[in-house]
Amino acid sequence: MQKIIVRLTLRSHKNVERIFAFYDYNDGINKLIREIPGAKYSSTYKSWHLPVVKELVQLFAERVKEIAVLDLCELRQQLVAKKQLPVIVRKISHKPELSQLCTENIEAFERYIETLILKAYSPSTIRTYKNEFFQLLKELKKIPVSNLTCEHIRRYMYYCLDRYKLSEATANSRINAIKFYFEQVLGRERMLIELPRPKMPLILPKVLGENELSGLFRALTNLKHKAILFTAYSAGLRVSEVVKLQLKHVDSDRMQLFIEGAKVKRTDM
Repeated sequence: MQKIIVRLTLRSHKNVERIFAFYDYNDGINKLIREIPGAKYSSTYKSWHLPVVKELVQLFAERVKEIAVLDLCELRQQLVAKKQLPVIVRKISHKPELSQLCTENIEAFERYIETLILKAYSPSTIRTYKNEFFQLLKELKKIPVSNLTCEHIRRYMYYCLDRYKLSEATANSRINAIKFYFEQVLGRERMLIELPRPKMPLILPKVLGENELSGLFRALTNLKHKAILFTAYSAGLRVSEVVKLQLKHVDSDRMQLFIEGAKVKRTDM
């Protein structure tokens, strides 16, 4: 039996961007997409649509794989234009835990990602916050996350530290991710300010000795590599800062480097 082609595309619906699924009428697909959390029907477009969440597309693809295939070409082009390609078009893999969430939490997750992107957070921060917030949603399952109070979060963090033995860094990242939702997405002022935080351990940096540094520099035969290493060491630059350096960033008269887009998006000299 020939499979039905389901074309996915971005459309604005009630001032919210959604992923619309266009295909020849099919009762089987209609039934399957109706069961996806957050799925809604638009009488205007005569089509079902989903939140712009990678996991929901993956879940839909897994459920219809016996009778349909997803055409991602148009969606891929739209996401490339919006610089959101990694959100959707990675390899399709089923995540059954997403189906355990209530519709309210699916929509909260969608708005959470949208807010991170709108605030232009770095890709690594978006990835970390999204993963940590999703851990909370998985534990809540059918309980709406917006109903939680500071005391609920306090007990949740105690549960995470006691059961999962989170490191101090992971625990603080999780608190920051949850704090972002309540304060930046919902607009609640300083909701978690009194929540206790794990104290980060003081770790002394490992510093190479003078002989070790000399040996390292002497071992380099490639002039380009040697220039990169000398620049990073002498100016105390991160790898991401070194690779972005251009000739226009070098001020020979004042013997200074212009560091564009450094830590927390500041500019350094």
